[in-house]
Amino acid sequence: MTLDPESYAKAKTVFHEALRLDPKQRSIFLSKKCEGCEEIRAEVESLLMHHESAYSFVGSTPKAVDIAFEPTRSTSIQHNIKRVVQNRGFRWVILLAVVMLLAFLAKLARDKLDAALRADVSAHLENILSPNCLTMDLWAGQLFDESEKWAKALADDAALRELIQISRNSGNPEEALKNAQAQRHIQRLMEPTLQSGPFTHYVIIDDTYRNISTDTRYSLGRKLDVSTDVMLVVDRQLNGEQVFVPRWQMGTAFRDPELMKRPELVSWFGSPIRDASGRVIAVLGLAVDVTRTFDVIFRIGRWGNSGETYGFNKRGQMLSESRFSRQLVDIGLLKEGQSSGLNVYLKDPGGDMTKGFRPERPGEELPFTRLVSKALTSLRLNPQVTHGYVLEPYRDYRGVEVIGAWQWHPKLELGMITEVNADEALLTKRFIDRAYLTLIILFISVTALASIAYFNLIRIRPAALLGSRMGQYRLLRKISEGGIGEIYLAKHEFLKRPTAIKILKCDSSDPDSLKRFEAEVRATSQLTHHNTVAIYDFGMLKTRRFYYAMEYLPGISLAKLIELEQWLPYSRVIYLLLQVCGSLQEAHRLGLIHRDIKPLNFRARITTNPSGL
Repeated sequence: MTLDPESYAKAKTVFHEALRLDPKQRSIFLSKKCEGCEEIRAEVESLLMHHESAYSFVGSTPKAVDIAFEPTRSTSIQHNIKRVVQNRGFRWVILLAVVMLLAFLAKLARDKLDAALRADVSAHLENILSPNCLTMDLWAGQLFDESEKWAKALADDAALRELIQISRNSGNPEEALKNAQAQRHIQRLMEPTLQSGPFTHYVIIDDTYRNISTDTRYSLGRKLDVSTDVMLVVDRQLNGEQVFVPRWQMGTAFRDPELMKRPELVSWFGSPIRDASGRVIAVLGLAVDVTRTFDVIFRIGRWGNSGETYGFNKRGQMLSESRFSRQLVDIGLLKEGQSSGLNVYLKDPGGDMTKGFRPERPGEELPFTRLVSKALTSLRLNPQVTHGYVLEPYRDYRGVEVIGAWQWHPKLELGMITEVNADEALLTKRFIDRAYLTLIILFISVTALASIAYFNLIRIRPAALLGSRMGQYRLLRKISEGGIGEIYLAKHEFLKRPTAIKILKCDSSDPDSLKRFEAEVRATSQLTHHNTVAIYDFGMLKTRRFYYAMEYLPGISLAKLIELEQWLPYSRVIYLLLQVCGSLQEAHRLGLIHRDIKPLNFRARITTNPSGL
């Protein structure tokens, strides 16, 4: 049936409108729209019939189509979505997104675990530091009370007032104080507490900075050395404060040569002595042995094999004895027999001195360690902040990487630091970090390898089948590969007939695809024209991919022929096109529409028959 262009356009419009109606309503609709135009109605009905079972084929491969004209919007969207999902690049994007999501979730879990570990480490540091601070507070409080008790007892003693008068009025106060009866009375009064403990020495200084009573004869009657820090301590006591000096070398305040020969280190507890009116008339200082008291407190809490707790002052000096005193001598920070208290500055050397590193700059030019610097800065800018942590590894005064916590005692004017080697404290964290990194690398590697194997399965599996059987056919070699499948040369095991096997790339997991494929193969197998390839058989591989066996056509494609010949005589072109049209005409009669007619999809061969295509 042949329609003019205007009638064909009308038939196309009516066809699209009829598609939207229920099949029962189409007859009434067509009678109204095509009244008096039976040819148009017949064309529309033919198109509607073809729409129900319309097929096209590409080369020798049949392919179902939705309609002969433009698809509807919903069908187009579904087709585009399916095409995007089946695109290999899109699959890689999805894979990458999944890998990144899993990596993000793994990192999130790791960060939470890391935060929990950091909280656990900080809590452990606090649990070590807190008992030390509490013990120091109790110990100092008890000795402050003892010192104040003695200060009150001396204030009521007439012998003390007598010594003060001798210091002020005598022409030779040193001799007068040494020989005064009141001196022996005060010494006998203090003797029991010096013998039974906890104090080892005492000193009483008046408001002229003169030593008016002590248990050491050389310094008795002498005035304080103004070049020492003791002057500042005494001034605070004269102003009514109780004062604690955590570490002091005996004899330095009065330049006592006998005491300075002995490396006796003490802690001083000072209290003001007041008269009846409350005026400070003198100060009392009581000393305790640091090695038996002060230093012992810092050994109460330590972390593992490398942990250390020590005291420090606002000058950045270590106040207590280091756990690593022998090591400090070996690396040159201390001399043999020298105490680390007041002799070690908590500076960052810039490298691990225990492994041979030596700083090029002198010690006074080196910066404080990160924890000490943080503590001193905090005390200077915000005195209300009295504790803190540094949980990222930093170098200590030896250059060893550690983590630590600090706490400041305002009344005693000293700080306490607890540190531990980072390798020991963060062992669990580092193990988790390494395990996380290993798992991520392993996961990405396995996923990438599995994905590559999966995405290439369709291409690799058929190639791997070469030499093996597919039903009654044995694959010999690969002939070509196109957008929808791969073609292999095969041989029938019993008939010994060469056969072309086409393995499609479409997935059989879709029931609609399976039904459509079967319908296409059955319809195409009905084609008998001598210029149409014959279909022998079809089936499905274990990989859920369709295949079908068809006539093997030796020769070359028309595209290759044109490439070789460059130019064909018109008579030969007509001869070939007549054969193409003959094949297509038979397909059209069966409702099959070829929608990819091109030279690449037709093969030419030289035969003894009249037909050459």
